[in-house]
Amino acid sequence: MKRRGRHLETVLLLLAVLLVPVACTEGESRDSEPEAEPAPEFTGRILATGGFRDPAMQIHDLGADTTERVRLPGDPGVVDGFWSESGESAYLLVEGEGTGLIIEIGPDGEARRLGEALPGYADTADLGGSLLLATVCRRNDPSILVMDVEGPQRWRKVASGCSGALSPDGREVVYSPDGRTLWTIATSGQSEPRKIADLEDLRGAEPDEVPKARVETIDWGDGGIAIEASIADRLLVALVGEGGTVEAISGDPGVNELDLTWQPGGDQLAVLTFSSAFNDAEAVLRMVDANRLEGQVVAIDPSRFFKMTWSSEGDFLVTTTSDGRWLFADAEGNWLQSENVITADTLDWTQ
Repeated sequence: MKRRGRHLETVLLLLAVLLVPVACTEGESRDSEPEAEPAPEFTGRILATGGFRDPAMQIHDLGADTTERVRLPGDPGVVDGFWSESGESAYLLVEGEGTGLIIEIGPDGEARRLGEALPGYADTADLGGSLLLATVCRRNDPSILVMDVEGPQRWRKVASGCSGALSPDGREVVYSPDGRTLWTIATSGQSEPRKIADLEDLRGAEPDEVPKARVETIDWGDGGIAIEASIADRLLVALVGEGGTVEAISGDPGVNELDLTWQPGGDQLAVLTFSSAFNDAEAVLRMVDANRLEGQVVAIDPSRFFKMTWSSEGDFLVTTTSDGRWLFADAEGNWLQSENVITADTLDWTQ
């Protein structure tokens, strides 16, 4: 789950990629060096926003190298977007008509409103199975709501809170009712809430920081549950263990913007951080192995990256750099190539 809609200034791109070149040993000629493997042929379709001056959505076919523009009714602001499991339709969370709405882009390429309006603006959304989740963080009634896109298409409150995420199969919701604890509950509403973690048990932070930590966003993937937590003036990433442990794995001093997303079907967690501290602003893309709690830097941008997304098979990751290029990496954290495609956000990638 991520923050959306920040205005990103276009600057010159600088990538620092952790790829170690093959060195020649003594007496070895350059002809004996192995040839670099060609970049893979990317396939599928990427759902992306059209940019700050273009309210239309874009569907980019990687195999055909074509882009289709889809005009949304009312030209609303896009918060998030997802492909359906089949990849035939897409669902967008947008801001329009003074509230949050869901727009469906059908197999025919036409955009239409889906279901009833949310009871307020939503800044996060999630998709699991056929269920959409949205959080409406009203002061008097913070709500975690779900809607079945194949059912009655009515929003139903399942929990109270400002942070929540669906399990990959859509059967459960993880949420924080108070910004300090994490709970799960069945989306059917036929079970009692179960407490699974508490930030009082946060490890990897300074002791005086632990009482200040608060849950900001949550992502539940096949690799587990990851949270973005705020501590005073910085943000960090923490993983929730099966025994209720909460382990901080990323979050340097000065990090004030953060985005994270799980690899589909895998245990790699992609993390984007932006730091503006000490007059050394930079954005960093890391790949973290949840099993070993180890990460590596994939790329660095002197400004920041736009939203990232995994391919539906979990083989590749794509993000948009500050000068409008799509940066592709594999699941091991190797930078593969970049393409000059000007968009604001890559929302979802179906193969």
